[in-house]
Amino acid sequence: MELKYFGTPPALRYIFYLAWRSFMLKVYEAHKTLVLWQAKVDAGLASKATNGSVTTFSRAMTLRRLHWRNSLLAELLYLLNVSKTGRVHMLPPIKKPLQRPTFFFLF
Repeated sequence: MELKYFGTPPALRYIFYLAWRSFMLKVYEAHKTLVLWQAKVDAGLASKATNGSVTTFSRAMTLRRLHWRNSLLAELLYLLNVSKTGRVHMLPPIKKPLQRPTFFFLF
């Protein structure tokens, strides 16, 4: 661990940091584009299912997608629900983080 800081010159570490930051910015922009495309797909599916009476999408679902709060199963169930009923505001449950093991027996 110390070799990473003392063995690498600060200029190289800074260049690596800039490259990593620009890469992660591109990843975030691509993810945001994908989330907006999913919102358009949701609106299109809801419009088809209700013969044009519902043309909106759920802002709550879009924010969940943007912040990685949905599981893959929840996404599939939501798309199935929207395509069959057109109800865009019936959201799946929020993904809960995995339980970490506790070491209560040590204390």
